[in-house]
Amino acid sequence: MKLTKLNVAIMGALTLTNFSAQAEEASQTEQMETIVVSASRSQQTLNEVPRSVTVINQEQISDAMKQSRSINDVLSMLVPGMGTSIHGNLSSKGQNNIRGRRVLLLIDGVAQNNSFLDFGQELSSIDPENVDRIEVIRGGSAVYGLGAQGGIINVITKMPVAGETQYRTKVGTNFQEFGSDSFSWDVYQEAQGGDDKNQWRIGLGYEQRGGSFDANGDRLPSVNNEDDMDNINVNGVWNHNIDADRALTFTFGVRNITDNDGWCATGADPENGIPAQAEHCGPGYNNGVAGQPGAEPNDVSRTFANYQVRYQDYAFALGMLDVTGYWMTQDTETFTLKMTDYNPNSPTFGQTLYGHNETDFDRYGAKINISSDTSWAAVTWVLT
Repeated sequence: MKLTKLNVAIMGALTLTNFSAQAEEASQTEQMETIVVSASRSQQTLNEVPRSVTVINQEQISDAMKQSRSINDVLSMLVPGMGTSIHGNLSSKGQNNIRGRRVLLLIDGVAQNNSFLDFGQELSSIDPENVDRIEVIRGGSAVYGLGAQGGIINVITKMPVAGETQYRTKVGTNFQEFGSDSFSWDVYQEAQGGDDKNQWRIGLGYEQRGGSFDANGDRLPSVNNEDDMDNINVNGVWNHNIDADRALTFTFGVRNITDNDGWCATGADPENGIPAQAEHCGPGYNNGVAGQPGAEPNDVSRTFANYQVRYQDYAFALGMLDVTGYWMTQDTETFTLKMTDYNPNSPTFGQTLYGHNETDFDRYGAKINISSDTSWAAVTWVLT
């Protein structure tokens, strides 16, 4: 008799589980139909986009961040066909791609790519705590200009929620088993609130990353990758509802990344199968170039900033008017390089020289979109 009751209980559990799974699947299917993709010129629901699309929501991003806080790693885990640079390398051109083709990175619709930095560095400008969702559209596109042979990745930042002021604090740590140098920690504080007229949100984060070690416990070089860095970022948004049909939104995000302990690769001999060793960087060290340690090298620093103002008018005479003004700036400084002058006509011929690279990049502009729905077609007018 006990066996019969047990069988009934198991069957009941299986039935309830099956029903719950079907209900959850139906709920997810219904939700997918209402997702709006904005990486194209005009906003479309997911089932209206004619190309392969992946939409990553906040929950998926949070789950992936349990393994890594790098947005580069998050994309490689969640986007089919996404190839990222080896060990987070920030200087290897062409290693970040979708099915072998370079992609265009957008933050709230503003292109971030430039010809001076690799895609890995552009991804470093994004704080995953400030991301609402990520839209990935595969396939070549000329909508935003050059650089989208493999597709478009549009990172949508968080918008504020009206109501009483809410606070969110997050603290995290991670480390490897090979010593305290691998210890990393991060903290993030967020606040948001507002009423029906005005809503606001502000976020502040700090992260200190330690080193990485291979399976043998040997330290890996950190120059040009995401190890041994201090990251500090601040981001915010203010939205003002002018009336029921019009809104004005200001958003900004600033992130600074600075090396806290540079380790360069030296002593490599590929012909004889000798791997490089990680040693502290000095003016005499560069990747693949041996030299003598000396004074402290110049700091490796990267600063990324995005500012945007957006006006939306749903009562516009020709349809929905969407006007966006933006300014994006990137400032990078690289480590000191050791060079020998071999030009016999140079006054420094034969001398050892130390170089320093600095790159400043700015992009600013405006976009005007007008979406008109008629009885026979939906038309989007674009001016960039």
